[in-house]
Amino acid sequence: MAPVHILLWSVVFWSLLRLLLNAQPPLLELNSGAALAFPAAADQRLGITPAGRKALAGQGNWCAALASGRWIGGVHLQPGHVWCWDPIANAVMKRT
Repeated sequence: MAPVHILLWSVVFWSLLRLLLNAQPPLLELNSGAALAFPAAADQRLGITPAGRKALAGQGNWCAALASGRWIGGVHLQPGHVWCWDPIANAVMKRT
């Protein structure tokens, strides 16, 4: 059996994947069209959506896509109240 800390990080990773798949709009997609399986099925492949490509290019706000009343790192993300790291200001800034 794997050490507990390895299993914990696996669960955290899969949880983050699920967030990116269920964001509005989705930032990732399953190429097979099936549900995310844990552990991964041999044919399970993830792809980046157009919204995901925009977020990677800095043209989209992935924090806003994930804002659904979630707490991340002590910050409550919800529609209209989204906080993200701003590399230009070198600070966490509220996005609208």
